[in-house]
Amino acid sequence: MARLRIFIIFFIIVLFVFPSLGLASDSGQAYENPSSTIVAGQIHQLLKHLGYPENTWGPIEKELIVLLTKIDFPRLKQEANQVKADPLKLKDFLSKLGALLEQDGYIDRQDPHPLIKLLTTSFANDDISQVIFSSPISFLQKVDSKKALVACTAISQLGSIILELLDIKVRVVFSPAHVFNCIPLDEEQVLFVDFSNQIFEIVDIDQYYYNWGSRTRKLKDEHHISLERFREIDAQLPSEYQTDTLEELLCFLYHYIYISDDYATTPAIYINLGNIYSQQGNYDEAFSYFNKAIALEPDNAEAFRERGITYGNKGNLDQASSDLGKAIELFPDFADAYHDRANVYSTRGDIDNAISDLNQAIIINPDFVEAYHDRGKAYSVKGDTDSAISDYDKAIEIDPYFSDAYQSRAEAYFSKQDYDKSWADVHTVEDFGDEMNPDFIEKLKHASQIRKLFPIFLSVPILIVLFYCFLK
Repeated sequence: MARLRIFIIFFIIVLFVFPSLGLASDSGQAYENPSSTIVAGQIHQLLKHLGYPENTWGPIEKELIVLLTKIDFPRLKQEANQVKADPLKLKDFLSKLGALLEQDGYIDRQDPHPLIKLLTTSFANDDISQVIFSSPISFLQKVDSKKALVACTAISQLGSIILELLDIKVRVVFSPAHVFNCIPLDEEQVLFVDFSNQIFEIVDIDQYYYNWGSRTRKLKDEHHISLERFREIDAQLPSEYQTDTLEELLCFLYHYIYISDDYATTPAIYINLGNIYSQQGNYDEAFSYFNKAIALEPDNAEAFRERGITYGNKGNLDQASSDLGKAIELFPDFADAYHDRANVYSTRGDIDNAISDLNQAIIINPDFVEAYHDRGKAYSVKGDTDSAISDYDKAIEIDPYFSDAYQSRAEAYFSKQDYDKSWADVHTVEDFGDEMNPDFIEKLKHASQIRKLFPIFLSVPILIVLFYCFLK
């Protein structure tokens, strides 16, 4: 009887205690804990909205549940409900959330977390790592491509998912080189939520930005920092950048922004995937991803720019010029797009329009090294060697290690028959570990030898005349 009583007591404990522990059923439809329930259907709805193929939901959901458990999601949701009506408390809450994500390795760009990889590679039709490393680009470019693929786009996508699960209405902000989250607070104020850089700031949009329409904003001139200070900040990278000045943050990281009506960073992920296939030379696959990005965000200037570059690489210069023009229309101060369109004009032989676009790129970005260099090349084509050398000098002043500028300046000095300066630039290029065009080196050697022999040739007639005079 005693054993029977023990068995009955044990059975009751199993029957009543285990369900309260929140063990998930085999169906995987719910993940429970004492204070809240995370319903898989809610995650599936988010993933469907973000555009993930249904066969990828399971692996992403599994990793998300691990994350949500680590950060004590029920407690966070309760806290979020308490603070989201107060902007300052919400800002502090999101800062703590960002610290949790960083602590658990979800914002590590050097060694991305499996969930961060999944949020990007789930859109790819192929093994994207294999696509990157089979591309005909340098090893460093391959490493950079892999980092860019899982950097701010995937981290911000994760941020959108978590904030939506916390019932915090979030939006995505695109800029030419960055993607991050934001939370509209009212008609004027927006809370910038940049998990990638661990920056959380309340910004009065109308105070700091011009409204260019189509949700595109540009930082007002009075909030610009000096060019010298901009260079100081740039020199600090890639180390962690710290500042207490909102103007510096806005000017350096958020100069131009496009605030989407959605919380998906999917268009930016499509753009990154398109770039990877474009580098491989698989232009059709690249276009498919750029087209998807534009279908989701028709006013995304970066999508038009990248598609335009790819059309140019394929040799379709008309379409390239059209897409780059559209990017400029959407972002009137898009220096990179002006530079890219200038390259299209140069390829066509339209040097005047190329110089005009490069002038505009330099006005927008006075430190645009490549624009100075390419304008120098355009001046060389027009035969204006002095202007070309001046632009190469400026490029080298901004970036003393910019090898292309030394190579181009060596050729310009050669055309002026200033062989000593030409050789000096050649040696600098070699010191960088780069190589000059062998044909150019042969021409420079030949011209230098003739220059050395010229005094000898010149002296022979003089000696003959002197000798004749002596005989007389």
